[in-house]
Formats: sequence, C-alpha cells, structure tokens
Amino acid sequence: MLILKASREQEKYAHEIANQQNQVYHYNGKRFEASRVGVLVETVLCDYYGEPRPEANGADEFDLKIGGLRFDVKTRSIEFFPRSMDNLIFTIEARLLDKPAVDAYLFTLHHSRTGEIMVIGKMLKSDVLRFGEWIPEGSIIKRGCKEWPAWFDQYHVRKTEMEALA
Repeated sequence: MLILKASREQEKYAHEIANQQNQVYHYNGKRFEASRVGVLVETVLCDYYGEPRPEANGADEFDLKIGGLRFDVKTRSIEFFPRSMDNLIFTIEARLLDKPAVDAYLFTLHHSRTGEIMVIGKMLKSDVLRFGEWIPEGSIIKRGCKEWPAWFDQYHVRKTEMEALA
C-alpha cells in the first residue's frame, strides 16, 4: 500500500482551495473540513503522479488520471490506521456513478492526527455496480451494534473487492 504525507505547502494550498469553495457553497464546519481533507488528498496524489492540482471552481470532471484511467478519489478521515484493512467499507453516492468522465474510483484513508494518506485500492465504475452493495435512501444501515438511516442512494464498496494500485 502506498503511504504519502502532505507537505506544509500542500496543506496551505488545500486550505486556500477549500476556503474558496466555501465562499461558493457555504459549507458548515464538518462539510468544510471534509472538503479541505478531500482537496488535500487530491493535491498530494496529483503532485505524486504529476497531474494538475484541483482548482477552486470545483468543475473538475475527475480528480486524477493514472495510466489512462480517470479516477474520482474517495477519502475517509480516520484517527488511526486499522490493523486489518479487510473490514473497510467506502460509500459512493449513486448519483456520482452518472459522471461520464470517471472510469474508476481510488479509495484512500487520511490519518487526521499524523496527516498521512494511505491509498487503499481502486475499482472500476462497472465493478462498483457489480460488486458494491446497493443501499437505497431511507434504508437502515447496520454496522456492528450501530444503526443509522441512509440519507441518499448509495453503494458500499468493501476493501476485499478492490484492486491494489500498481
């Protein structure tokens, strides 16, 4: 698995872009932080792969291009890296599967304390439809002893179904 760390310059860039997006979308505190982390991870990955960085207009059709595939980057922020990655589940909003410019998804974890970014795996859009668990809006999601409603139509993708990033 690939583990990267953001530089101070990348952190500053991501914060500025998130601030600019916030002026347009008026995010609340949690949404702003999610936007900042997402932009930070995309920035670090774009720099690593030599691709253009995300911009404030938010009009990007995809986040990153690797080996001819156009990726949408999905990030979960966590306070520690789990010992086993097999139980990891990522959520993809069903409406995002309609983005024609996206070929695949790249799944990452962001360690909120150390700032490390771990690339978990990738999955083609067609495989999300084939292997992902469909969760319609209003369904009750159960994980262990926790339950909560699905606020939107979504797919849950398990780490065990993902390919490693070569």
